[in-house]
Amino acid sequence: IFAGVFVVYIVLDWGMDITGRKDANRSADAQMIGYIDGEGIPFRDFSDIVQQNIDNQRAQAGADPEEYQVRLIRDQVWSSLVTERLYDTEIERLGLSVTDQEIIDAVRGDNPPPFLRSQFTDSTGTFNRQLYDDAIRDPRNKAIMVNLERAIRQQRLREKLQSVVLAGVTVAEGEVAKKFMDDNISY
Repeated sequence: IFAGVFVVYIVLDWGMDITGRKDANRSADAQMIGYIDGEGIPFRDFSDIVQQNIDNQRAQAGADPEEYQVRLIRDQVWSSLVTERLYDTEIERLGLSVTDQEIIDAVRGDNPPPFLRSQFTDSTGTFNRQLYDDAIRDPRNKAIMVNLERAIRQQRLREKLQSVVLAGVTVAEGEVAKKFMDDNISY
């Protein structure tokens, strides 16, 4: 009797999931679009970013993107999430940071970031420093400045990571000669 009850229980639990344990795990996994470095990416977050990109595409083109463009947008969003997560992991591992003074120097310095500079450049290519400074000081631009600070901080962190990585790269003279011969000598 015990063996029969055990077999029935196994069949019902594994096949029909009468305890509901599998559904709980499935519903948690169903809410995740994927995992990057062991951390789940919720479907809602992914779909929100994809929808934002689709809306941007629609605003730029003036029409709904075609299906292949939507697939391309999804692929690009996933790639950017993976890249962002990998950057963040390495930045944290190396202990890189950006100080507030670095942000101030980047924004108020002699050479503002190109994406900012372009907003205050006229058709002749002249940078209007006075208009730029006025926009920075304007309290109505506070929300924009907060987002700008976040973007510049992220950009500087990635630049620092890239510098650390490139500083560790060395190429031996023999490797250069071999590459030259491989590219330029044919037999």
